[in-house]
Amino acid sequence: MSGAPLETSLDILVRTLVEQTDDGRRCAFYIAEGNTLRHVAGMSDDYAKCVNGFIISPKSLAYGLAVATGRPVITPDIHDEIKWHDWRWLALKFGYRGCWSFPVETAEGALVGSLAMYFAERREPTPLDLELTHAFTETAAIIISRNARKNVMETG
Repeated sequence: MSGAPLETSLDILVRTLVEQTDDGRRCAFYIAEGNTLRHVAGMSDDYAKCVNGFIISPKSLAYGLAVATGRPVITPDIHDEIKWHDWRWLALKFGYRGCWSFPVETAEGALVGSLAMYFAERREPTPLDLELTHAFTETAAIIISRNARKNVMETG
């Protein structure tokens, strides 16, 4: 991953997380750009088109809310969460029922994106899920920070 483009490095992380869990989950990374999020790795281009530009706000859901608050957003079942009412079509179209979102925060405390996990069935996180999420969001934060520093140095 050293020196690879941001998308490549985060895609490697997503694939590793999916392989390590081996439970059918899908995962994605989103990067904060101003007050919106952009899909970087994990889900299909069709999915990315639906969610790119998602607002970072306390009134948002999933990844936008996780970045806005700096706290995980665990939705075991999107059918039980009123905030998902207008977005259930998306979950149905792409075949997920559970959606978890975790903020990606740098060592300096900047919220730079989120890691999302999608499940075909209702699902609560286990202690192992939370440990993995912590490790992968910390790794993503390092990758994103290094990429940002590299871009600053190149543009100069």
